[in-house]
Amino acid sequence: MDRLGFLSQHVGLSGLTAIEIGALDHPVLVPGSAGVGYLDHLDTPGLRAKYRNDPAVDKERIVEVSHVWSGGPMSSAVPAGLRVDLLVASHVFEHIPDPVGWLLDARRLLRDDGRVFLVLPDRRFTFDLKRRDTALTDWLGWHLRRLERPGPDQVFDHFAGVCAVSTSRAWGGADEAEFPAMQDVRVAHDLAVSVAAGGDYLDVHCSVFTPFHFVALCRELSRLGLFPYRIEAFRPTEPNDIEFAVLLRAADRTPVGPGQDDLRAIARAAGYRGEFGGGRLRGALDADPALRGRYESAVAAVHAEVDAQWAVRLADFPALDPALHHERPRPGDPRL
Repeated sequence: MDRLGFLSQHVGLSGLTAIEIGALDHPVLVPGSAGVGYLDHLDTPGLRAKYRNDPAVDKERIVEVSHVWSGGPMSSAVPAGLRVDLLVASHVFEHIPDPVGWLLDARRLLRDDGRVFLVLPDRRFTFDLKRRDTALTDWLGWHLRRLERPGPDQVFDHFAGVCAVSTSRAWGGADEAEFPAMQDVRVAHDLAVSVAAGGDYLDVHCSVFTPFHFVALCRELSRLGLFPYRIEAFRPTEPNDIEFAVLLRAADRTPVGPGQDDLRAIARAAGYRGEFGGGRLRGALDADPALRGRYESAVAAVHAEVDAQWAVRLADFPALDPALHHERPRPGDPRL
């Protein structure tokens, strides 16, 4: 995939300010383009020292890090009040222990019409091939726990599930049994126990998805008011490649149904004068059909308005065919 080509197709980069996260030695935005600054968990000398024995990393090409993010919200790593036009994260988001928190925090770094460009691995063609897709329950649980480092469940799921994959064989419809496990499940357990006991930070793929599943997760987050974006552009995984790209554009939070305070206000407007809690409102509604009618009619009207607004927002999410963008290719797939 030509990452910069796809981004340039949808965003005029000239004159923009941008932050690229985790660029290391392969930035999407080359130094000097789009007024870019780089954010990472170590400064440049620290990154060179960390990867000094890694032949896959060209130490001389590691970017000059402008912002060091060593803990807490990502937004705390940049000067207060700084807002940018574009955030770029290539093969970073899947490593984030709290993806929901990251998405919400990233919005704080954007100008009102800012964008987030994500390049993400497609589970079907990477070492995550045998792992289950991350569920909304996972994302919400990690967010409520405010994870800042991979938890033992994420570490175990990663190491117990990764396998040695041939991308060409995966695209060719090879059976999963052809791809052997990379770790013994007992090793995965021991690593999870170590993390639970406060051991070293272990970098893993916390989230796993296909293009179809990623869009579904974002749609579900949007229904909960936890996705302050619309999907402006989407590039599915191309044949014999392992990644897909998503361009998010900042938007208002999506409409959600009435909360407890809203329902209490509706009850007052309908004529309820009693106390709340302990089932008192429900008892009053059961005892007074006229009150119940006014209350339920007002609640239904609010839900109808939310549903109408939500129907408009559905256009923000691409309609992907699960046969192409979720299921594994089979022999004879026309894309090949």
